[in-house]
Amino acid sequence: MKRTRWIVLIVLVLIVLVLLALGAARTVFVRITNARALEAGTTERAKLYVQTALPRTPTAGQTLALPGTLQGFVQSPISARASGYLKRWTKDIGSRVEKGELLAEIETPEIDQ
Repeated sequence: MKRTRWIVLIVLVLIVLVLLALGAARTVFVRITNARALEAGTTERAKLYVQTALPRTPTAGQTLALPGTLQGFVQSPISARASGYLKRWTKDIGSRVEKGELLAEIETPEIDQ
C-alpha cells in the first residue's frame, strides 16, 4: 500500500513537472513570437516615405508676388573714428567680407591740416 502511494505521488509530481515545462515552453514561444512581430512592425514604421515632384513652369495661371525683406544673420555697426568724407567705397551693402578687409577710404581734410 505504501508503494502504490509513492508511485501515485511520483506520477503526480511528474505530471505537474510536465505541465510546468509545457507552460514555460508556451511562454517562451509566445514571447519570441511577440518579439518578432514587434521587430517587424517597428521596421515597417521606421521607413521614411518621401514624395518627390519635378519643378516645372506653369503653362497658365496667375503669378503671385509677395513683399519681403532679407536680413543678415549677424549685423555689425560701423562707425568712423574721425569725421571726414567718403573717398572710395570698395564693398557694397550685403557683400561678403573677411576680417581686416578694406571697406572704404575716408578723406579727412580736418585731420590732415
